[in-house]
Amino acid sequence: MTLQTVPLLVLMPVLALIAWSDLRELRIPNKLTIAALVVFAATAVFVPFDEIPLRLLAAGICFAICFAIWCFGIMGGGDVKMLPVLCLFVPIDLWWVAPYIFSASMLIGVSITWGMQRARHAEDAEWESVRNSGKFPMGISIALTGLGVLVAQLVLI
Repeated sequence: MTLQTVPLLVLMPVLALIAWSDLRELRIPNKLTIAALVVFAATAVFVPFDEIPLRLLAAGICFAICFAIWCFGIMGGGDVKMLPVLCLFVPIDLWWVAPYIFSASMLIGVSITWGMQRARHAEDAEWESVRNSGKFPMGISIALTGLGVLVAQLVLI
């Protein structure tokens, strides 16, 4: 493990709260997105200095794409804000594998959500994501992506 893993390690509790909140309420509160930004700012000293502008560029491109998708009503506002923030935490050396991790996380998240929505008495559940079968809490996939990138960072770098 290198010092470059510190930002993602510190981010893990925030990602867990994001997944929990999105599963329960189908929303990612702005305070959690801001908390993730604060984590990045506080741990940026562990990121190679020459990577920071590229990570910011990647986050900006991700935001532009997510915003365009949001304009068509396909993505929620919290997802549009949090996914680019997560880009800040992805080391450049893992940019080749991050889309695969995200894709696998989306598949896992959809499978978990679909399974919970199909469970007996799902319509009586307290969690909004279980009751509302037309919605997908992408926060769980965002959190799984962060965890997957951390594992990849520990194994590959």
